[in-house]
Amino acid sequence: MAPALDDPSTGRQQGRRQRTPRAAWLRALAGLVVLHLLLVAPNQPAALTLEALRLVPLELPVLALVLVLLPGRWGLAAAGLAAALLTAATALKAADLIAYAGFGRAVNPVTDLALLGPAWDFTTDMLGPLGAGLAALAVLTGMLLVAGMAWWAARSLVRLPDAAGRRPAVAAAAILALGVTTAEGVQRLSGADTRTDAFTSSLIAWRIDNGLQTWRAFQSFQAKLRAGAGRDATNAHTLARLQGRDVLLVFVESYGRSALAQPRYARQLAPALDRLAAAAQARDYAVHSAWLEAPTVGGSSWLSHASLLSGLWIDSQARYDALTASNWPTLIDRFEAAGWQSLAVMPAITGPWPEGRAFGYDRLLDAEALDYAGPAFNWVTMPDQYTLAAMQRKALSDPGDRPVFAQVALISSHAPWTPIPEVVPWSRIEDGQLFARFVDGQDPPSVVWQDNEKVRRLYGQALAYSLDSVASFVRHRLAEGSVVLLLGDHQAAPLVTGPDAGRAVPTHLIVPQELRDGARALGWPAGVRPPDDAPSWRMDKLKGRLLDALSTGTETPVAAGRPERGSAGDGG
Repeated sequence: MAPALDDPSTGRQQGRRQRTPRAAWLRALAGLVVLHLLLVAPNQPAALTLEALRLVPLELPVLALVLVLLPGRWGLAAAGLAAALLTAATALKAADLIAYAGFGRAVNPVTDLALLGPAWDFTTDMLGPLGAGLAALAVLTGMLLVAGMAWWAARSLVRLPDAAGRRPAVAAAAILALGVTTAEGVQRLSGADTRTDAFTSSLIAWRIDNGLQTWRAFQSFQAKLRAGAGRDATNAHTLARLQGRDVLLVFVESYGRSALAQPRYARQLAPALDRLAAAAQARDYAVHSAWLEAPTVGGSSWLSHASLLSGLWIDSQARYDALTASNWPTLIDRFEAAGWQSLAVMPAITGPWPEGRAFGYDRLLDAEALDYAGPAFNWVTMPDQYTLAAMQRKALSDPGDRPVFAQVALISSHAPWTPIPEVVPWSRIEDGQLFARFVDGQDPPSVVWQDNEKVRRLYGQALAYSLDSVASFVRHRLAEGSVVLLLGDHQAAPLVTGPDAGRAVPTHLIVPQELRDGARALGWPAGVRPPDDAPSWRMDKLKGRLLDALSTGTETPVAAGRPERGSAGDGG
């Protein structure tokens, strides 16, 4: 017996059957939108615009066809695989966004895994343990959300044939594929911008190819290290012209070409550079300046240190680790073999530093050994002026000792650039407690980093302080006859410089007049502001050229032992 037409339960069942296909189509449409968003998500900050949404991903129709064609468990398995791959691709894109913002490059999983520890330490220093933990929880939650959305979207397409019919579902997916394929064909044949692209697939393919290339290049690099290990450290360089002189290799944190080229920073640094030039002139020193290309941007300063010391291009943590595990001769070996004692002044090192032993320094002045009793300036353990004062007091104060070759890392211009101290009279520095007065009243990082303009302004101020500290040291505390090579370790993060700033850093050779022709031999113009057309070399190319320029000539060398030291006053 047929049910009555006015039976309420029958009406509800018929209505449910009528609504089910419509709901399935709506779910599938929403799923396509989610998959589209995941596939077109950019991996560079500059691409985070509404224009990115216009991209038509070639992967989308292929994925839709596969999901509606595969039946039952096979379809669900394909949905799970698609969700996993999209989640992994989204995680890589997010990592790229952070890497481009901070370091001006994409993440390389082959070489960057070793940086997770330092990145976590820096985040903890910036945000505190609680803030860093909350940030990590937010990242994990975000990835779980992406995974859940990708699974729901893929599953909505798998279930579409059961709810709406296989033929309509397959036909719709085929029409989508035909439309996108036609648009891609038009683009290839006529050059019309149909905005079709397999962006995510291309990115994954590039990752695989780049990883293989990185691995092959690393193997070649290791072979080079093995071939060069154990070579005569003195080589042809006698360093005769430098005998008896302290040689200071001073890296200034985040001192890049943008600091001199971009008007907002050039205005802030102009007085500090003028004071550096005046300090050199007051001591009858010459300054010659040029450009060097650093192997890194925004961080990983030790890669620049190692590139200059070794004469090798150290652009990844893997290469750095391989170098420190080898016997490759460095500038340290050259100077030690010629009679210098080697010194590393590293105020940012607060724990064990096995690399120092690997490089073979005679002595290490880390944060603990520098005996700073003042407050930390957030991540910055101590102001640059204190670092220079402690170095002079602890390692440069005995004229009868062997001369010193020192690598010095100045860190006051390291993020977060707050608080910023001032140069004080050298006689008042003592154990550094007087720097406490510069900590109170300045905004903490949590306030500063909410305003990009404030971040940029304070970066310029912090860098000016670092250069002022060096200028004051040259004028008032540098031993007579010493040589200073002052340079940036890398450009600041793209947040500060912009995305297209490049990797060049300024370098200044500060030498007594009797060594000036050695600086001329490098081809570096005189002055503290390198012109745009000044020589620009990769940082690893400086080692050999510097040794050549300062190791030849007929000048009478200074007598063995250090020259007599004078002081031009207390300064401040």
